[in-house]
Amino acid sequence: MKKFIFGAFVFWSSFFIFAFCFMYSIIHPVSFNGKSGFKISLLCNDLLIPFSLSLIIAIIGLAICWYEAYFEGRKIDMNPNIKNMFKDIQNRL
Repeated sequence: MKKFIFGAFVFWSSFFIFAFCFMYSIIHPVSFNGKSGFKISLLCNDLLIPFSLSLIIAIIGLAICWYEAYFEGRKIDMNPNIKNMFKDIQNRL
C-alpha cells in the first residue's frame, strides 16, 4: 500500500508540472523563424525538457500504481507437477 501511495504521489506531482508547462505554452504562443505550434512554443519558452520529463515521470508513477494494484501481494501458484519436478531435482543434487 505504501508503494501505491508513492506511485500516486509521483504521478500527481509530475502531472501538475506537466499541466503547468502545457498551460504556460498555450497562453504564451511563440513564432520562431515563421514557425509556430505547440512544440515551438515549448522550445522557445524553455519548457520542452520539463514537459518531457514530467510526462515520463507521470507514466512511471502510473506504472507503479498499476503494478501495486494488480500484481503486488499475489503469488503465482506453480503447477504441483512442476513443484515436484523441482523437488526431485533438488533431492538428486
